[in-house]
Amino acid sequence: MILVILVIAAFALFLVAVLGQQSLRRRVWIAVLGVLLIASAFAIAANDASRFGMTTKVITQTTEIVGAADHTILTSPIGTDKQNLAVVYRQNPLSKKVSVAKPDINTVVKLHRTDSRLGQVTIKRTELRYKDTFAAFLFAGSGQNGQTLNTTYDFAIPQSWRVSERK
Repeated sequence: MILVILVIAAFALFLVAVLGQQSLRRRVWIAVLGVLLIASAFAIAANDASRFGMTTKVITQTTEIVGAADHTILTSPIGTDKQNLAVVYRQNPLSKKVSVAKPDINTVVKLHRTDSRLGQVTIKRTELRYKDTFAAFLFAGSGQNGQTLNTTYDFAIPQSWRVSERK
């Protein structure tokens, strides 16, 4: 919507400046439309540079897991230095479908041992949300609302479970 405001302000400024007759009202309109045009450009630049009009929301979800096989978590080293791990796990013990947590530029996968009897994964996702309804109006259609900034998978694996590395 901010782009529509920018285009309409630019077009209206052009029409008033070129077709308007010399008068005080013309100068006022040129000033108002010029300020609107510059404010729109600054709002777009501020949104691009520092997420103006947006706020971050952290969503945390903890789920019990059962391992990819019988109390076994499968890991696979990723990257040139093999420091990052992709983790294969199941959320439902009756299902054969496995889920994979893969690290990338916006995703971190952590694995640690715990004294608990149950394995669990805590998924922490940081998303962008509109700050208010005015920001939602201005930046509607930008695709930023709900955009995931980063995700962290934190696996708590019981001591009795096996961690097997696939190659």
